[in-house]
Amino acid sequence: MKIKWGLSAIAGLLLSGSHVPLSSAQMVPAVPPVPTAPWYNCLTREVWTPEKQAWCKKVEALRNAAYTIPQSPSYVLPELIAVKLINGRYEDRAKQISATFVSQQGSIVFGDLNDDGTEDAVSLLSVNTGGSGVFTYLVLSINQNGVLKPMFPVLLGDRIQFKSMAIEPGKIRLTIVTQGANDSMCCPTQEVTKTFDLR
Repeated sequence: MKIKWGLSAIAGLLLSGSHVPLSSAQMVPAVPPVPTAPWYNCLTREVWTPEKQAWCKKVEALRNAAYTIPQSPSYVLPELIAVKLINGRYEDRAKQISATFVSQQGSIVFGDLNDDGTEDAVSLLSVNTGGSGVFTYLVLSINQNGVLKPMFPVLLGDRIQFKSMAIEPGKIRLTIVTQGANDSMCCPTQEVTKTFDLR
């Protein structure tokens, strides 16, 4: 069974200097994608390998980057604000909005998304707008002259559970647990894989 999940109206990427929308995502029975990159814990104190040093440096840049986030969750074009994360966190108590860079294992993947020979990134942001909802967004960061620039966030859902993510040729595969037809918002049980085509 395949279910079309329309994204073309809510997201776009600047790929190779042109505006290219994310196409519809396919929701299919979950098949965990094979990880395409290693994962490192950047909080440990052992002597880091050169590979870990390079990886954690890129993650640190994402944890302190400027993002555009919705002021309220919506699957259509929402009102957006620009925020600057500091150590993976942003909070505006007056506006009752906070954003957190998700650092769960597997939630950050690096790879070439737009075939320009440079390494881009895919990551997740968790956003709360004052209510009980905790909204997870997919964020693509495109390498522009050696700097990862976060693009428009794509809403994945409210109080979902992240499972895995991988970059494949021309697409991103993401496995999450979301609310099924009989689930309450607090307790998702339906595991699905979403494939985002970059075209």
